[in-house]
Amino acid sequence: MFKKLAAVLALTALVGCQSVPMLTQLRMLTFGRDDFVQLNPDDIKAIFEIYDGVEFSKSEQTIAITTYNEATDETHEHEFSFTPKLSEYIAFQERFGFDQRETHIYYFSLTEEAKQSFRELQQQAASAEFSARGFAVSTSFDFNSYFEKYHDFPREISYKVALQFDADDGYLTIIEEDSVMIAWSDDSLEQLRQSQQEAQDEVAAEADTNTNTE
Repeated sequence: MFKKLAAVLALTALVGCQSVPMLTQLRMLTFGRDDFVQLNPDDIKAIFEIYDGVEFSKSEQTIAITTYNEATDETHEHEFSFTPKLSEYIAFQERFGFDQRETHIYYFSLTEEAKQSFRELQQQAASAEFSARGFAVSTSFDFNSYFEKYHDFPREISYKVALQFDADDGYLTIIEEDSVMIAWSDDSLEQLRQSQQEAQDEVAAEADTNTNTE
């Protein structure tokens, strides 16, 4: 049954990227190999804010760091999984001083396996001509509650991302607010509606069965 959509949000720390705050761009441009090697994986955490009724799935989310080895002229992508630790829901949040919207906020930390992989990458970086080129965030969204409320699927997903690299520095906003447009085809929308309706019918039928047996 189709219940979630995977979307990849690509991000590179380049000046001029509108969704990345200037302060973040400057800090990332001066972030070098020594800074990376000294990071404590236990301190690395993420906050995702999703707007307008869209929710994350309860699965792990992934951040991939792209590295460049100057000695070998090779580029590699390293994936690290974040596990959800806490979530909160704000029914109405002020936006731009006058607008209000639903907001789901999710707090993540690295999985134990990801922490070990991160330490191994740090060890490699310490002995190589290494630099970070950027990273990407892979996320899975759950549209069940959205469909139940609006009887439709979103055409746009708005989000905000913040990362903590050092517990003493707090969170650094990576994406101030950006959005992903979703171009649903008529066939895919119909299939999604049918699968969601079938899921709702199953829940209703199960509830009726439980009521009759009591």
